[in-house]
Amino acid sequence: MNKIIYFHCGLPKTGTKAIQQYLTIKAEDGEGNFLYPKSGRQGSEIKAHHDLSNPGAHFKMGLGGGNYEISDAGTLYEELLSEISSSNVKKIIISAESFGTTYHRPPVTAILRTFVESARSDGDEVKCVVYLRNFVEWIKSLHLLFCRMRDDIDFCAANFPPWVGVDFEKFLLERNLRENPSGQIRHLASIFSRKDLIIRYYEGDVVEDFCKVVGIEFGGRKIVANKTKEKYEVLRGSLLADNTRKIIRERFQESESKFADEFLTKEQRSKYLEGLSSE
Repeated sequence: MNKIIYFHCGLPKTGTKAIQQYLTIKAEDGEGNFLYPKSGRQGSEIKAHHDLSNPGAHFKMGLGGGNYEISDAGTLYEELLSEISSSNVKKIIISAESFGTTYHRPPVTAILRTFVESARSDGDEVKCVVYLRNFVEWIKSLHLLFCRMRDDIDFCAANFPPWVGVDFEKFLLERNLRENPSGQIRHLASIFSRKDLIIRYYEGDVVEDFCKVVGIEFGGRKIVANKTKEKYEVLRGSLLADNTRKIIRERFQESESKFADEFLTKEQRSKYLEGLSSE
């Protein structure tokens, strides 16, 4: 088909929703000369391809999307392929922040990998764009996200482990290292290949930066970010006690430093690891 397909894969808490909102607006207005497929983002309020990375998860949480199971992934990717093949547009953009954790869902990983390999065999380029930010700030923001989800979504309150969205220290101690940026980006590299992995640092106007990366026009349209409730901002300021700093260093410094040495530029590495060492 000789097209170029960009998978925007988060990471969570790096402006992903702002990018998705912008892409949705541009696609609905018929602007930008790119395809933002409808496959995998069922429902008028869905701005991301959640069902391509975690079929049915948002539906179960009452957040829209399709009533799918993991076993429906093959059908969803067939629909995606059909939509891409029937379009004359040469640039395709797919976005979901949970592609990096599809190792939890092996059937989805296998189908995604097959899709990528098949597209390349047909003459298409497939690239993965992923953003990351300072590790310490990222893990704090992730904890606060889980706090909001526990407070606002009944499904999460009922199904989260008891410490998730409640106890930051326990969250750090119990966290699976594969769920950190190092694990997620290594997983993405195993699917898309290192040479087709584009790692960007989250700073400035992330929407404008993304448009430059994928080669679409940035119209200067401002996306209004969700305001964080005051109680979460107060909580953010209290998270880094001496003990939590110690846990972060002991649990994550080695894995994230090795990842940074292997995957990041010198400048990205410095920003990513700031505050993680005891120095």
